[in-house]
Amino acid sequence: MLQAKPIILKKIKQKKITDEQAAVLGKKLLTEGNPIVDELEILGLNFENSKRKTVYKKVLRAYRVFEDLVIYYGTTTLIDWSKKQGFKSFNEIITGIPSKSNRNSWINLGGQLMPETELATLKNKINTNKIKSWDEVHDFYETMGNKYPEQKFQHALAALSERIGKPIKKITVPELNALLDSVVRTKEWMAKGIYDSKAKDFANPYRQMVYDSPEEMDAVVGKLADNSFINEQVNALAKFKKNIAAFKKQIK
Repeated sequence: MLQAKPIILKKIKQKKITDEQAAVLGKKLLTEGNPIVDELEILGLNFENSKRKTVYKKVLRAYRVFEDLVIYYGTTTLIDWSKKQGFKSFNEIITGIPSKSNRNSWINLGGQLMPETELATLKNKINTNKIKSWDEVHDFYETMGNKYPEQKFQHALAALSERIGKPIKKITVPELNALLDSVVRTKEWMAKGIYDSKAKDFANPYRQMVYDSPEEMDAVVGKLADNSFINEQVNALAKFKKNIAAFKKQIK
């Protein structure tokens, strides 16, 4: 997962503070959902090769969405992992979870995601002649590809643990059920967003103006209700809910 630049709050209530103090205070305001966040000028650094300010908008809403997505990422990864392991109960899942997990910085290296620590290892091996050819570089990539599922699992658990404020091994059944309810809501939000986006396209007057009537438009581009991508998402949502319900029964 790529890390965003720190949020820098340059001034709070006319009192100048350091960047470190601003980061701590900013996290507190975001975590508490304090509406003052939307009144602040919050700047992004190094996003543009320009002298103009890059200003974040709708920060509080975006932060809440990001929190939900972290839960979605970590929880769905945990579910997929437990199924792959063949666990049949909550106790088996908790016992099988590693005691420690790592959330390192990752980098997109030519289309392949890997921890930055692995990139440092690759550079070091090249500089010390332990890797001397492109074939060996490709072998390194292949090795990293094989490690990816486990590294992603570790990263997802660490991110989820950080979000809920406790080790995953110490989670309770009610807490896990709450996470499962959260991922269903997030999946529903995703599906609704896809539908609303498509509906907006169909309602666009500039798109409609090239047709003599709505009936002609439907005949050419198809009806919104018949859109294959939307229907795929509806079916995927139904299947997702079914799988979550089955997982809930499994962990009782």
